[in-house]
Amino acid sequence: PPWKLMQGFVNAGYKIYFTELIEKKAYYIMARELTEGEGEKAFEKALKILYNAPSNSLKAIKSAYKKAMDTLNNVEYDENKETLKIGLIGEAYIIMDHDNNLNVEKKLANLGVDTDRSLRVTNWAYDRVMHRNEHKKKMLKINEGYLDYFIGGDGQESIMNTILYKENGFDGVIHLLPFGCLPETVAKQVLATVSHDYDIPVLSLTFDEQTGEAGIVTRLEAFVDLLWQRKKGRKVQASVLSNKKEEVPV
Repeated sequence: PPWKLMQGFVNAGYKIYFTELIEKKAYYIMARELTEGEGEKAFEKALKILYNAPSNSLKAIKSAYKKAMDTLNNVEYDENKETLKIGLIGEAYIIMDHDNNLNVEKKLANLGVDTDRSLRVTNWAYDRVMHRNEHKKKMLKINEGYLDYFIGGDGQESIMNTILYKENGFDGVIHLLPFGCLPETVAKQVLATVSHDYDIPVLSLTFDEQTGEAGIVTRLEAFVDLLWQRKKGRKVQASVLSNKKEEVPV
């Protein structure tokens, strides 16, 4: 019956949405965990709980989600730990498929980094399907002077999201793209200008079947070190300026 088909779509949508919430919470915890590896174990267990919930019962799916989140919340972590904030931009398939990007989010979480993925299934449906025209107008306004015309793929989104990440206080951006992707290659060139103008570091990582995990890890570690140096340097600079303001002329 049609209503059963519709119910199936709704339930699948909830599972996707809950999976994204579990992922975000898990990576948040992994960046702050007190015992190394506990967050990842809880993450895997939480996903199994949700995936094993019967897809024909929304009540069971919601119950499984609650149990999954309880599993994550049992991990001890330092809520006050200082972390970096890095935004992930780029081509949709590479961003959303963990196998294709060699689990960049997990690697960054293990380095004590908070990440935000600019593209998820839920916000893709909201921005590019349900509110397509509004999204396009917003993107053209933000990208004005950089990339305010359509080049295919997700190139324009990459520029827009980099600017938005800077405005929202992120420390850096990582640009994920498949080898030979023309729209993202064009965006990569424009990002160099955006990075300079907005003073936000951008690291571009290209993926294909030959991409080695060790090389990706090395580049991520170097980028994270660079961001920490910038952050600490700015704190020292701010402290010096603050002390100068407090000095009283004799």
